[in-house]
Amino acid sequence: MESDLKKLYELVAQMNSKLDKLDNIERHLARVHQDIRDLKQSYTFVNETADELKQSQKVQNETIISLKEKVTRIEALNTKLNQEIIDIRAHSMRSNLIFYNLPEVEKEDPLPL
Repeated sequence: MESDLKKLYELVAQMNSKLDKLDNIERHLARVHQDIRDLKQSYTFVNETADELKQSQKVQNETIISLKEKVTRIEALNTKLNQEIIDIRAHSMRSNLIFYNLPEVEKEDPLPL
């Protein structure tokens, strides 16, 4: 009888050991499930942020293209205005020529034919 009790005690001890292992496994699984939930939330956040960044980049690219076009038009206008200023200065300076040490002749025809 004592050996039966001893066997029964050993069997109960083995079962307790296995139950402890099972409890450890359940706790580990609960942590794994929580980690998976956290990872899913992080993944969702990263995807949403990436989508927002893509949309923002698209808007910025469109703005950059628009600004490049405006700069090109402004540069062309600037070049045109600079040419006009040069032409106006040259035209106004044409009448301001003064010659020194040239003898004047009376009744000279300014435009000989």
